[in-house]
Amino acid sequence: VIIDNNIVNFNNSSLNADEYFWNFGDGQNSDLENPMHTFAQAGDYTITLTAINNCDSATFTKTITLNARPVAQFAANVTQGCQPLSVTFENTSSTNATEFTWILPGATPNFSTQRNPTVTYNVSGKYAVILIASNANGVDTLQQDSFIVVQSAPNPAFTIMYNDLTINVNNTSSNS
Repeated sequence: VIIDNNIVNFNNSSLNADEYFWNFGDGQNSDLENPMHTFAQAGDYTITLTAINNCDSATFTKTITLNARPVAQFAANVTQGCQPLSVTFENTSSTNATEFTWILPGATPNFSTQRNPTVTYNVSGKYAVILIASNANGVDTLQQDSFIVVQSAPNPAFTIMYNDLTINVNNTSSNS
């Protein structure tokens, strides 16, 4: 048996058989000698192989356990605001995820292995957030571009030009 996520390749080592009947334990069957089968979900499955020839038949049963790869997911308490912006990420990855790596460009800190890190964004801009969730069966990565938007505080300014009784006021404010 070779397992890759929920895809299983069965290696039949029966001797002196002419026909084969596989029951995969999920309602699906096969009559191939060395079948490949995709299971719909993780779980325990009792696999039965019946080898048949003109003289008799013999049955072999084995239980396999399929563990799924994790699915990375996250949310945040805020996704936009003024600098400095403090953000707490909520890891909503699948329950079978066991390890986490956060890559947080523009944040302090910009890297974390905590389940739910809190970081600060000190400079205005749009920032991606990347979460890598893993377990013994694999890895899943979720990247959300421009997930965090940090705005600068307004910077009011103006210039005045006058000539006799004419006054020209020019707004030179930024971040407004």
